[in-house]
Amino acid sequence: MEDNNEIWVFLSHSNKDYEKVRQVRNLLEEQTFRPLMFFLCCLDDDQEIDNLIKREIDHRTRFIYCESENSKESKWVQEEVKYIKSKDRVFETINLDLPITEIKKQLDNFRKKANIFISYQRDDTKLAKAIYNRLRKYEFNVWIDSENIQTDGIFSRQTEDAILNAVNNGYVIALLNERILNPQGWTRVELKDTRDRYLSRGGIKQLKV
Repeated sequence: MEDNNEIWVFLSHSNKDYEKVRQVRNLLEEQTFRPLMFFLCCLDDDQEIDNLIKREIDHRTRFIYCESENSKESKWVQEEVKYIKSKDRVFETINLDLPITEIKKQLDNFRKKANIFISYQRDDTKLAKAIYNRLRKYEFNVWIDSENIQTDGIFSRQTEDAILNAVNNGYVIALLNERILNPQGWTRVELKDTRDRYLSRGGIKQLKV
């Protein structure tokens, strides 16, 4: 498993779109992803997908199909995409024919699907850890206090920073039960913080906690 900040992304693309895909690769790297961009001189679009590519796909969980007129006409790319879909992986399509500003928006949506904050009561630690481990298996960037709190830092500050990152760049998963109705419960505090941050950026209309 890779480090939380190193989520590898396989880019499926036509070699004819090399320059545009290179821009996509650079944007992903700026967002701390590790994009994989294949350009194999020994192969061409008319050949069957090589075992090397298949093995690489088998070892990855996140994929972006760089859609264009070139990729639609490429037998190689279409076979590659078909194989990726057959593996039931996290899969996103971006349209290379759009302006770069629109491509950035598409990549932002892809990034937001990767970052998750888990809020839970101590009684639910076992369940929270199971969810954490499952999401990490598929290379989500998951924050949970039992795994991510640094002993040399301030607990509340680290939690606030993690919530802010999830609000801006992903999602908050809250394990809800009757115990969060406790006004002093830490989960309730986290959810209130989440609500306030969403409301401050116009993210949601209402969230009761």
